Amino acid sequence: RAPPQSARLTKSKPRAFSIRSSAEAPTSPSPASSSSGALQATEIKERCLKWRWKGQYTINYFVAQSPSRSLPLLLVHGFGASIPHWRRNIETLAQNRAVYAIDLLGFGESDKPEGFSYTMETWAELILDFLDEVVQKPTI
Repeated sequence: RAPPQSARLTKSKPRAFSIRSSAEAPTSPSPASSSSGALQATEIKERCLKWRWKGQYTINYFVAQSPSRSLPLLLVHGFGASIPHWRRNIETLAQNRAVYAIDLLGFGESDKPEGFSYTMETWAELILDFLDEVVQKPTI
């Protein structure tokens, strides 16, 4: 029996995508956030802070403060991502609580030491140390 018309796969024309390098990025000033409330990647980069983990590794992080006294929220990216991954979420989340986003060691603008043993346990330790030393309060 044939699947319904809506479930059939159809062949479509390949789509063309344009990839622009940072050297080709527009030089005119852009608004800090788009009409959808998303932060621009350039604003995130400009507002990021650095924290020294274990006295030797530089860890990149971002903070969006909130007037709310709710527990802060920590955003941790997945494999192959970084802080700008959250650009469409930060502003909305920061309406109700302080939002922290971190580039794990080996990602984004954080250090990428050669020969380092990148493990889930190491990243968990990094996150716990970040919460203790930087956020310094219970966090979601």
